[in-house]
Amino acid sequence: MGLFDKLKQVVGIGGVKVTLTVPSAIQKSALNFSGTVTLTSKSDQHIKQVTVNLEERRLKKSGGTEQILKEYTLGNVEIAKEMDIKAGETKTIEFTCSFNFDHYEWSRKREEQSATEGVRKLGSFLDGERSVYSVTAAAFVKGTALASTDVEAVTLVGNIPGSVGDMIEKA
Repeated sequence: MGLFDKLKQVVGIGGVKVTLTVPSAIQKSALNFSGTVTLTSKSDQHIKQVTVNLEERRLKKSGGTEQILKEYTLGNVEIAKEMDIKAGETKTIEFTCSFNFDHYEWSRKREEQSATEGVRKLGSFLDGERSVYSVTAAAFVKGTALASTDVEAVTLVGNIPGSVGDMIEKA
């Protein structure tokens, strides 16, 4: 392996390609979602780990720009450990990722203060706040400094289980 090939390996160029397939809309009440991660490689590689994360970014519009207020990992799962992939080979891994909303209280506090979910959403809208969700698949490859990743934007729909909106919907 030449110097240029080693440099490409360290930064992950031409190594393992990650392709994530998940539903575009995920029900909040389901508390899990399923999908697949497909790995392909142009050269023989040793994969140390493959993970999937569901993340939320809480954004606030200020002037003409958006700032990230908070980032939350709602769920994560390790779907593979220690495996080899040969040049030209494709491996597909099915997964189910569980998630929860326990670790961020702003939502629950706002819902407790609101008569309905709609009022809470209106308050966030007026504050210029919004949430964006994404699912990230990462393959950590031996000899690379950066993981090979694929990110898909998703929409979480419905009410958070146990929320005011959920209770009203069930009533």
